Amino acid sequence: MAMLESDEGRPTVAEEIPSLHDGQELDQPAFHEIYSRYPEDFRAELIDGVVYLMNMPLHSDHADPDGILIGFLFTYSIETAGTSIKPNVTTLLGPRSEVQPDCCLLIDPASGGRTAKDAKGAVINAPELIVEVASSTLRVDLNAKKKVYEEAGALEYVVFDVPHRKFHWFVLREGRFEPLPIDADGLYRSRAFPGLWLDEAAFVRGDGRSLVAALRRGLESPEHAEFVHRLEQNRANRP
Repeated sequence: MAMLESDEGRPTVAEEIPSLHDGQELDQPAFHEIYSRYPEDFRAELIDGVVYLMNMPLHSDHADPDGILIGFLFTYSIETAGTSIKPNVTTLLGPRSEVQPDCCLLIDPASGGRTAKDAKGAVINAPELIVEVASSTLRVDLNAKKKVYEEAGALEYVVFDVPHRKFHWFVLREGRFEPLPIDADGLYRSRAFPGLWLDEAAFVRGDGRSLVAALRRGLESPEHAEFVHRLEQNRANRP
């Protein structure tokens, strides 16, 4: 049972909304129809046909790395024309999954990206790079959700493992996620987004200056310049 508001903003008679609960099995259209009737502060995901309720509120062990990663990806996107970030956006992944990743980095459709939007602004298809910050959801993020993102064709999947203070970075190769090795200098270098360089040690110790310095080196690299040029050519050649 949920309280609704009239057009004048006054509470009206409560309307009974079908319940959503952990482990419930639904397809994406049925989940979406029910979920869209819940208040905005209620959060749930459908992962391969199974409902997962999301913990609210989020605490600092999740919020702090989440905010840093959003800022990190935003810095990259504003220096890389043809890309954009989407924090916590509803993402439709076919007939059995509807998720809300902590953040996504996308190639814009006009620049050759693989996503689209529905009439309400939800993302359709898997973004090129997906980020999750995982504490209580670690098992789900590294198993059921990883499988869904893999099958949907996300190019890279990044999980920050809060309990163990480390990253799990996966790259899609021949339809399967494989771990992206960290380079000898301690940096993760994205394959899907050239120049996106992340210093894991700096991130874990909260050293923002070193984190940004590594990213700046990536943004100044020849491979980033080549990537930006390629995105520009995609836009120019678009019918």
